[in-house]
Amino acid sequence: MEITYQTDHGILQIEPDGALQEKDFENLATELEHLQKDQRDLNGLLVLTENFPGYEKFTDLLAHGKFVREYADSVLRVALCTDSAVGGLLKTFGDTFTSAEVRKFDYSDKDQAEKWILSQGS
Repeated sequence: MEITYQTDHGILQIEPDGALQEKDFENLATELEHLQKDQRDLNGLLVLTENFPGYEKFTDLLAHGKFVREYADSVLRVALCTDSAVGGLLKTFGDTFTSAEVRKFDYSDKDQAEKWILSQGS
């Protein structure tokens, strides 16, 4: 998973590069902890994946759930840019288990997703 912090916008961009694994969520947690420690702005997460890559093992799905539970209060908005139908399920999952606003965008609508993240309160 590629994790990039957009300094100008305070957006953490996440691009899976294969089936999601527990180590991906550990790396993401470490990145969030560094941002908090360094007192850097975090306006939201931008997940960019044309097709949902799935999980390598069931324990990787559990690691995703653990990550959401532990960091739910750290993230205000999550934009899912994907053409996968699973994106809608992930939105429902996010709406149910976090206080973050979660919105699904088409994969090609990254700019629109960034604008939405930055429009806090809209």
